[in-house]
Amino acid sequence: MTAMTIEEMKKRKIERGLSNKQLAELSGVPLGTLQRILAGKTRAPRRDTVEALTRALETPAPEQAGSRAAGNGMNRYQPYKHQSYKDQPGPETAKPAASAANPASGDYFLPHSADIQCVRETAPQYGRRVFTLKDYLALPDDQRVELIDGVFYDMAGPTTLHQMIVFQIQRSLWDHVEKGKGPCIPLASPVDVVLDNDQYTVVQPDVLVVCDREKFRDGRVYGAPDLVVEVLSPSTRRKDITLKLYKYTEAGVREYWIVDPPARQIIVFDLEHDGPIAVYGGPHGAGLKVPVSIWNKEHIVDFEPIFSFAEVLEK
Repeated sequence: MTAMTIEEMKKRKIERGLSNKQLAELSGVPLGTLQRILAGKTRAPRRDTVEALTRALETPAPEQAGSRAAGNGMNRYQPYKHQSYKDQPGPETAKPAASAANPASGDYFLPHSADIQCVRETAPQYGRRVFTLKDYLALPDDQRVELIDGVFYDMAGPTTLHQMIVFQIQRSLWDHVEKGKGPCIPLASPVDVVLDNDQYTVVQPDVLVVCDREKFRDGRVYGAPDLVVEVLSPSTRRKDITLKLYKYTEAGVREYWIVDPPARQIIVFDLEHDGPIAVYGGPHGAGLKVPVSIWNKEHIVDFEPIFSFAEVLEK
């Protein structure tokens, strides 16, 4: 058996449609060790570790035999937690209003992995070619896409309303940084984030906060931001609450907000502590003052004026 290089492992992992957790289970390599190796933090991994990963990647998993995941990677994403918010305790996790996710019942479900096939805005390229950062950088400047696990996804141009909300969130985060003079830097799209520190995923979150300044290189961010905020739009809703939620969780994003302007709601995922899902706004959620967990809740983003101004623009 010839041991794979790290780049070969990454490419084979994508072709097999495996998450880091699944590969760790198949190989017996601890998840933390695996993540450090694939992120390039471990420069010289042990030989037995590399051999274990190589064996796992070269041997088809029994549960994948004959499945869609074995063929094209379509069913490999698992949402953060498949449940309704009504099953969460406490006032911040009460059932929100009806939404596009499940408008009939009023329960805001995270779609099951089988729904991921509806997310893709462009045809998957598995079986033909896995695109890389080099392909991404070669695209025309006016072509807006994201690259996720070697697949391109078209990005619709943002509306004025969307941009206003993004600006207000970033401005609030900047106010805190300027007062505290901390190391964190809040940014707004378009900013390229090479999420997995590899060549296969480049995303553009609506708002992001990066506290490790060594992640800034070549005009891009390499690695997981500390906080990511995505403002939902009809064309990105499913991708933001399924595919991107999975990717941000796997990459090590500490906190993820999903802002739903029509529902006047913010869904907060404390990914760092695997905490409960918090819902702000809507008829059953908490108020619209959302604390920033990565800053120990010392700063609050007040969405009441943000949404109120948005309503004026919508008229």
